[in-house]
Amino acid sequence: MEHEPLKLPQWYENISDIFRDVPRESVRHYNIETIPRLMCTLDHKKDQCEECRESYIILYKMLEHAAIWVKDETPELKQFQKQLQNSAVHLKKKHNMTPKGLLLSRYTLYGIVSGIITALLFNLGGSQIEIHELLMLFIAGGMTLGWVTGKSYERILKKQGKIF
Repeated sequence: MEHEPLKLPQWYENISDIFRDVPRESVRHYNIETIPRLMCTLDHKKDQCEECRESYIILYKMLEHAAIWVKDETPELKQFQKQLQNSAVHLKKKHNMTPKGLLLSRYTLYGIVSGIITALLFNLGGSQIEIHELLMLFIAGGMTLGWVTGKSYERILKKQGKIF
């Protein structure tokens, strides 16, 4: 298994080949689209981190049967999902890395919630504008601000190599 680490496009191709017979709904439900980025990161870090090496080896072996587990929803699928989760948690805790899109969604959600709270406060403050109009306006503004903030933050982290 000693080899030069694969680049991300190669991982996408390999994972696509493995899961080509799996229904699209299952691929989305089980977050299969994150596996290439996770495996590529583990592949590049396995020489510097023993835990990354162990996770890489375990997941690499599991990938051989993963498509069958996902398609048939076998009990082994839970072990596979747990290993994926443990690997992602390790990357977060030990290497301070975050999955692509996570911060973007969080900041967008924070923006929406902030917009709702702001609209309610404006309404309580005696605004002459109807509550549903305030909600639409502030939710849209909060969501946009959250999306821009999340996207900017992810771009900074990606330049620092902290996004997988």
